[in-house]
Amino acid sequence: MASGAHVTAGGDWVSVSSRERKQDFQSVENRDVLNRVASLPITRWRYSNELGSVHMGPVAEDFYAAFGLGADDKHISALDGNGVALSAIQGLYYLVSQQQAEIERMREVMRKAGLE
Repeated sequence: MASGAHVTAGGDWVSVSSRERKQDFQSVENRDVLNRVASLPITRWRYSNELGSVHMGPVAEDFYAAFGLGADDKHISALDGNGVALSAIQGLYYLVSQQQAEIERMREVMRKAGLE
């Protein structure tokens, strides 16, 4: 493919993701992404033309409305879905880290006050 994306011999889809092939970088606010993911409807569903297989995830219209990623509101790129998931994980990591630091500060105050 002209983009450099391909399917491996084992059947894995591989997207080109090199910094050298990208431009117009913008920072992402991970906590904002986490909040949008938390509000994103996630359901179980099946394709109308596919019998038996059940899937889980958002619909493209909701994903596009939440993040504005991709070419349109009818498709979700695996690369965009992965990027949103990783950003939300980072946002959650920072949130948990802040909470853990607050817990440690509270424990120290209690220890100093003899309230362990």
